[in-house]
Amino acid sequence: MEGKIYYKIGLLFALMVGSLCIGWTFCAWILQAPYPWEWIILYRAQAGLERALRDLPLPEGFEIVTVIDSGSPEKGEEGGGCYYAGVYIVLGTMFAPEEAMSRYVLALEAQGWYLVDSEGWEWSMARSEQEEITIRAQGPGPIIEMEPSYKQARERFPAFIYITLRYILPGVKGC
Repeated sequence: MEGKIYYKIGLLFALMVGSLCIGWTFCAWILQAPYPWEWIILYRAQAGLERALRDLPLPEGFEIVTVIDSGSPEKGEEGGGCYYAGVYIVLGTMFAPEEAMSRYVLALEAQGWYLVDSEGWEWSMARSEQEEITIRAQGPGPIIEMEPSYKQARERFPAFIYITLRYILPGVKGC
């Protein structure tokens, strides 16, 4: 008799857990949100981004103006199994734009970052399979232009470095 009660309680528990998982999965599908089994990957992407952000150099002559979160980590729209977390960073400086870019890139290279691509005022670098950074010295995007701290800093600094830092799982290549 006692065994039947434990069996029924166990079966009821398994049905409740199963229903909950199916409900979460259905809601994620309807809302086009990450599935429950993807949450740990998104958490890892966010943790990697925060670690990379803490490790960024701040050489003499540069000041952080603002760090703008690009939103919660997300799965790539193409559905290729890539997960992204990113931030926008604005550094103010008294150096001319060309000199500021050179100095900041040298500071990044000292930390193990390497040049992947460069086109005029925009350089892309990577440090590991997951870390990617883009550095620009001209033209902030609309998200940055609307930031109040950036508007105030425009009166203090003659030049800015605009950085996009992303952490990508499983890796930059292939995503």
